[in-house]
Amino acid sequence: MRIQVQSLRTELQKVKIDGATASKQKVDSLSTQLQNAECTIADLKNQVEVRTREIKEVKEKASTEVASNWQAKERDWHAQIAKLKQELHESKAASAETASLQQQLVH
Repeated sequence: MRIQVQSLRTELQKVKIDGATASKQKVDSLSTQLQNAECTIADLKNQVEVRTREIKEVKEKASTEVASNWQAKERDWHAQIAKLKQELHESKAASAETASLQQQLVH
């Protein structure tokens, strides 16, 4: 697009310099083409800025969600570990009680 704009500017400059052979219509046509190309460039720049902003927002949201999900999983893991430790403690206590009862039965 920049090459096209530069080409239009160059051609417009040539036409203005060689005004004796160029018609006003040709100058107007080139000026219009140049303005249209510059507007297209401005529109494209705006679209890029909007898309860049949208991508940044999506990345930030995804990052926040991942962190939140990770924290939730970590809490779940800690809860599961605590539950397993409690079950292990209860199992050891039950084993000790069973061993004690067996010793009482033997004696």
